[in-house]
Amino acid sequence: MSDSGIRFIKLESPKWGELELLSDTNEMGPYNVTKFDIGYPSVREVSRYSPFVDGDRDTTNLHGPRVINLELDVFGDQFNGPNYWTNKIKRWIHPQDRSWLVYREQGANQAVRTLVRCESFASDWVATRNTYHEVKTLWKAPSGRLESYQENSIIIRPDADAVGREYPLQYPREYPNAGPLSGAIVNNIGSARANLIVRIFGPVVTPSINNDSLGLSYVFKDGYEITAGNYVEIQSEPRKVLLNGLENQSVLNQIDFETTNWWSLQAGENQIRFNADSFGTNAQAQIRWRSTYV
Repeated sequence: MSDSGIRFIKLESPKWGELELLSDTNEMGPYNVTKFDIGYPSVREVSRYSPFVDGDRDTTNLHGPRVINLELDVFGDQFNGPNYWTNKIKRWIHPQDRSWLVYREQGANQAVRTLVRCESFASDWVATRNTYHEVKTLWKAPSGRLESYQENSIIIRPDADAVGREYPLQYPREYPNAGPLSGAIVNNIGSARANLIVRIFGPVVTPSINNDSLGLSYVFKDGYEITAGNYVEIQSEPRKVLLNGLENQSVLNQIDFETTNWWSLQAGENQIRFNADSFGTNAQAQIRWRSTYV
């Protein structure tokens, strides 16, 4: 597949590890990818009949899943035949399993990935002098999104709200605007909204994470404290708030939903601030994200 523009393809999961289907070293392996079509997400159309004007009233805003077509010839290698390597692919096709499909295009700085499940699988023997398998697969990516394989991360220091206090107190008291240490530009260089993970490390009281570019915030209830040595993790998707990242330690009920609007990163630059009523020296917020594409 040297003229396809795709330089690397692999499957990746915690359960099965990694399975490289196309190497970026141009070395011939047991698999020869003959077709790779990443497709385009389906559109979740929302429209209704308009009785008094031509056409429909279209309020479509979101897309649905995408279907990925991956076909390959399986020849095997010097140690194992095509049947062995075809069976390795079959490990990944159970409908309950979710895997990351990772690929890199020619000239791209980094790979992208999308979470997939196998939609269909077919394997045929091809009887020639060099007997091999023709394998045809379809994979569904439920989110429809592609995201950078490399995760980005930035640390933001807190800035005291005008109604709060920073300890120890210093006089005369001043409340400057959030500066370089208390705010940062988070750049989602993709074309679609990107999910993010925020970890807020204590000690801090009544923290909030604000996206000034969108005018939206994650705000905790008044007086909620994250103590020293602990952190709270906000996951924009799925919508979770976990103490120390533990699934059995949800603190979603500590979010002030009267002032919180659940948000993700817009495509392009996002001005992010970390505010709190009070905080200690070690308080900080870690923002983690992957640039996301349609």
